[in-house]
Order: sequence, then C-alpha cells, then structure tokens
Amino acid sequence: MKKKYLLLTLTVMVLILPAQGFTQEKKASITLTDAMEIAIRQKTLCQRMAKDKLYIEAKRNKSKADNELDRTIAEFLKGIEDLKTFTPTEDIKLKIAVQEYTFETYKATILKTSKKSMRKIVRTNTLFLDICDDLVKELSNYSRKIDPRLSETDRYTRQQIDNITRISGTIAYSTQRLALYYGMNSFSINPVPAKDLLKIMGTITDALKRLTVSEFNTIEIDDSLSELIYYWSKLRGQMTNKGRKLKITSEDFSETELFEATNTVLDKANEVTRLYAELNEL
Repeated sequence: MKKKYLLLTLTVMVLILPAQGFTQEKKASITLTDAMEIAIRQKTLCQRMAKDKLYIEAKRNKSKADNELDRTIAEFLKGIEDLKTFTPTEDIKLKIAVQEYTFETYKATILKTSKKSMRKIVRTNTLFLDICDDLVKELSNYSRKIDPRLSETDRYTRQQIDNITRISGTIAYSTQRLALYYGMNSFSINPVPAKDLLKIMGTITDALKRLTVSEFNTIEIDDSLSELIYYWSKLRGQMTNKGRKLKITSEDFSETELFEATNTVLDKANEVTRLYAELNEL
C-alpha cells in the first residue's frame, strides 16, 4: 500500500502540480483554522461516501443515501477548492494535490453501480482515508512551526488544541466507518469481524473520555460534548447487549436505524470539532 501511495505522489508531482500554477484562479485564502477543520472533515466525507454507496448498492434506505451522496460529493469538492487557497508550503500543496487527484478515481468508482465497484471501494477506502489524514498531519506540523516567536507555553497550547481537534475528528469519521462496516455484514458484502466493529466503537468511547478531561474545554464545548456523549451512549446501547456483545442481525438493530443514528452522532461530533478548531483563533 505504501508503494502505491509513493507512486501516486510522484505522479501528482510530475503531472498535476506544474499545471496548477497556470490554471488555478486566485480566491480569497482561508485561515489555518479553517484549513484544519476542512481537512478533518474530508476524512469523514470519504467514509460517508463509501457508506452511502453501500446502502445504494444494497437498495436499503436508497433514497436518503442517494441524496446524501450527492451532497457529500459536492461538499468534498468544495473542501478541495477551499483548501487550495491555503498552500503556505510545498508539502501542504502536494498533499492537497494528491487528495484531489485520488478523489477523481474514488468518485468515479463511487458513482458506478456494480458489485465490482463496491468491492473496489472496500479495498481502497482505507488508503483514501490515509491520504486525507496525511493532509491533517501536515497542517498540524505547519501549525507548530508557523511562528518561531511563540513561547514554549504557546507552542504547547497550539499543539494540544490541534491534538484534541483531531481526536474529535476521529469520532466523526468513525461514525460513518461504523455504519459502513455494520452494513457490510448485514448486506453480506465482505463481512467484517465483530471484533473490528467493537474496536471502532471502543475508539469513539476512548476519544470521548479524552475530550471530557481536556484542560481547554469551554462551557460551550462542555455543553456540546454532553450532547455528543448522550447520543453516542444511546447508539452504543442499541448496538450491544448487556454483555457488551454486538447485535449483528437486522432483527436486533436494523441498518436503517444505524444510518440515522450514526448521522446524529456525526452532527454532534462535527459541532464539537468546530469548537475545538476555533480555539486556535482565540
């Protein structure tokens, strides 16, 4: 997988970046805080697209999945265009270009209607998620180096805020990954072991524990976190029995219920992520 990514990066450097210098129109630049929030959201959107495709292929909740997929693709494309206005370093510019180049193939596969294209998305989904995450990491590195005049205390603060923002973003994309993997089991498409689903649920629960004790929480963040914890606890209770074992049949917990419930948790997580990202503007 790493070899494929390296080859992809080299292709973008040779074919795409030189052309961008001539074709990209000037737009108002977004801020670093905006760029970080968008880059984190791209991770969630790529997982949401895969989930929507799965539901469309399985003809479950198809109308809602169709509409959501259209909105998600449009939002991802807008994210790329906005990110392209924030390229303070060549490394950031390259990461954005790789994401844009890869998305064209990912989107083409998402929009096809076939079991073969669904299997391809299952195979490449994690790679595309890693590509989106690489931009988040690069922006985080830049954030720590942006102003050499910052004191050690200010550097620590910026780094910790970046960390909790990324942790909150992990909750957001994990909700869509959970719906994707659960649906793959229910629809008998590349079934995922129950332990992997429980691992995703554990990731969300652990992330929430880390956020609740953050020294940077404001009253507004605490209120939003309380809502997020409430809806996540409700969903986790619906998905597991008293012995913390996964309910894996539609009779236990339907895929349609999961589609709606994970979207509710996602909305709450996105709000928390936005509030954390804005702390670096204060």
